[in-house]
Amino acid sequence: EAHTALRGDAARGTALQWGEDRADSLVADGTLPGRGGSGRLQLRADGLTYAGQDIEHAGLLLTGSLAALRMQADLAGEPGTLALEATAAGADGNWRGRLQSLRLAPALGANWTLQAPAAYRVVDGNVFLERACLRADGPGGDLCFVMNGRTGTVHGEKLPLALLEPWLRDESFKPFGDVDLDGRFARGAAGWGGDVKLRSPRGGLRLDPNSPREVIGYSALSLDASLQGDRLSLALATQLPEE
Repeated sequence: EAHTALRGDAARGTALQWGEDRADSLVADGTLPGRGGSGRLQLRADGLTYAGQDIEHAGLLLTGSLAALRMQADLAGEPGTLALEATAAGADGNWRGRLQSLRLAPALGANWTLQAPAAYRVVDGNVFLERACLRADGPGGDLCFVMNGRTGTVHGEKLPLALLEPWLRDESFKPFGDVDLDGRFARGAAGWGGDVKLRSPRGGLRLDPNSPREVIGYSALSLDASLQGDRLSLALATQLPEE
């Protein structure tokens, strides 16, 4: 298969705008050959506004060749920061490689880090991803994902409810307890849809995380959510303490 070289040749652009999106500057520098292992192409954008989000900078470094490349990407802005490393090999829309590392630090909430490299492949626009698990800093908890083309799953076991603390308006409330999560999603003619099940044996809010006294508590919580097209259905059941 033929692979055409990709060249940046120190291309630069400033004050760019397309629709409602814009960039203060774009830079592409270097060459990525079709084959071989000595190529290097660096792309950088600063002062981005995309989909209503302000992004300070986004960078992409590609090394190797188009037939077998290594990628390092980073992004920082209003949504938070993202850093990842991956490999890729292939052509004509069919690719395979490994997601080597990923760290996501949203502007609000815990940071998430990939626990081990995960293999992936892309075939005719369908993504296949081996089990990839992200772990939350601080309170802990893992979220694991698998993609099988048009279907996928997400699983979380004993996710601490303390992960919700940054979203509480009153910082004096401390969530306690944990939750298990199982989700299945699929892409159909109407777009993506799926089902999520949450189960939590016990949890609630306390003023003091080390005190057994609860502001509000529950037991045997069950939440089922289903999204099909534009239709969302929810089913909630739990037990609340007697007064």
